[in-house]
Amino acid sequence: MSSPVITTKPEDNVEDCCGEMERNQIRRVPVVDESGTCCGMAAQADTAKTLSEHEAAELVRDVSQSTQEASRVACC
Repeated sequence: MSSPVITTKPEDNVEDCCGEMERNQIRRVPVVDESGTCCGMAAQADTAKTLSEHEAAELVRDVSQSTQEASRVACC
């Protein structure tokens, strides 16, 4: 998991959520309300319902690119 945790808000639009996923190379992002309580999850697959096929393909490509930062993240 990234630290600090990357989140989005219920009122954020799909483009903002996708931008966070791309910038941070994450496939899912918790949705938190104004008090910081998790009220859902937004996943790459969820964006396919809203984005065009081309935009969804770009998101998958951008999130999946290899970086040095991603290589340093350890699970345990």
